[in-house]
Amino acid sequence: MRTSINLQTQKTYYPVEEPTIDGTIEFKILQLLTDESISCDISSVTKIDTTEAQSVFLLFGGPLDPGGVVLNPGKNYGGITINDNMAGFVIDTNAIVMKRSLQPGTYVLRFYLASDLTQSSEVIFTVPAYPLPSIAFVDSLEIVWTQNATIVGNLALFHIKLESSFSTWIRLCVRIAYHK
Repeated sequence: MRTSINLQTQKTYYPVEEPTIDGTIEFKILQLLTDESISCDISSVTKIDTTEAQSVFLLFGGPLDPGGVVLNPGKNYGGITINDNMAGFVIDTNAIVMKRSLQPGTYVLRFYLASDLTQSSEVIFTVPAYPLPSIAFVDSLEIVWTQNATIVGNLALFHIKLESSFSTWIRLCVRIAYHK
């Protein structure tokens, strides 16, 4: 007669959202270690420990590489901060918009347990549209001329009165260039 006991340790990987008051998205990533012995007793699964889970982070979306971009500890894209221990992150979409470091749109931050890449999770976030800049014209005397503009895509249509002997109105089409 042969008897064997099969003992297994199972890892469970999950993110925990940390509440913030500044509008950022903050998560810490935990790993639940359990001990599971095969038996008829349902109580044989016991929790051993919960630890921070060192992870590998990939960012997907927008014009980024379809295979994802690996994020390192510290600040990435002006507003995605990966903790030094690689077990948490903060996403500040306002900082991303202010620095114009990612195009507006939906992004996925996918993270994998560093010791077992079969375990993963993800957080989806949206970078809102950038605010349109205020446009003003300044003449040689540094008098500011602001105008009503009609925005069409990345073009602004202005009606400006030019001072001349004919005092005519003309329509200008100005291309707005954004500086990243």
